[in-house]
Amino acid sequence: MEANRKTARIAGLLFLLMVVAGLFAELFFRQKLVATDAATTAQNILNNPLLLRAGVLSDIVMSLSYLFTALALYRLLRSVDRDLASLMVLFAAAGSVILLSRHFDLRSDYAAILLIGILLLGLSLSTILRQSTLLVPLLAGMMLKNFSERPGAWPRQFGTAGGLLILMLFVTTGAAWSPQVVAVGGMMASFPHVKERVQHWETEVAHSQAVTDALLSIEGTKVLSDYPRQHTLTRVDTRGSFDKVAEHHKKRGYFLSSDMKKRGITGVIPGSTKVWKFNTFGLTAKQIRHVGESFVEVARENGLNII
Repeated sequence: MEANRKTARIAGLLFLLMVVAGLFAELFFRQKLVATDAATTAQNILNNPLLLRAGVLSDIVMSLSYLFTALALYRLLRSVDRDLASLMVLFAAAGSVILLSRHFDLRSDYAAILLIGILLLGLSLSTILRQSTLLVPLLAGMMLKNFSERPGAWPRQFGTAGGLLILMLFVTTGAAWSPQVVAVGGMMASFPHVKERVQHWETEVAHSQAVTDALLSIEGTKVLSDYPRQHTLTRVDTRGSFDKVAEHHKKRGYFLSSDMKKRGITGVIPGSTKVWKFNTFGLTAKQIRHVGESFVEVARENGLNII
């Protein structure tokens, strides 16, 4: 009985921490930094970098507190119904991942590392709850597919991560290895690849900046990501440029991807001329120049002003 009281107090404290962190993130982070337009939001972030970091940290604390509250409640409720208590924790884990995913982009260069972390979390929870680890990699893949806007646009490192998914699926079903050993081994094996990818990061960012500047030279185009660029994945708003062309073009919004494809450039989402993203990672300097010049050429051919 005394142990249950202690666990109940811990659950209550974790729940209180979750509420406090959530209120801070909402009242002092989002309401003070996030504005109705991207330019004001960007300026607020530049003026309050510490508040931004504190807000992201509070969101992470809230998400983890949510998960650990469920784990504490599981210890209290497993004697009543272990299966339902386990289900509660699994749903809480999924909710925590969804909350945390707001601060990560699964198409970024760190997506594979995030995927491994999610898998490690799922395998650890299934072991703690004495549930089968067979479905954990499968469920992880289903979550990523359903919560990603365009799973087909994931970066090339997901080929490596996909192989790791298959390895973990087979190893955890029949081998005597523990999930922790598999996860640590996979992380160690992927480290040289991750290290190699970040060695030329400044060059990759400069390439992203070059294409972004080319798009900004088209009157009416806006950048919704941070500027100057600090990442290869960029979100742009072309409602004032390419989307105006799409209104009267015979191909509508598909003209942009079609014209770029004629120039040997793929990856532009067909039909997207409003708000869309592009990633320049892995392109050579020559390819970057070609992409930037192609966007400008398409704009000029369709009567848009070049600044």
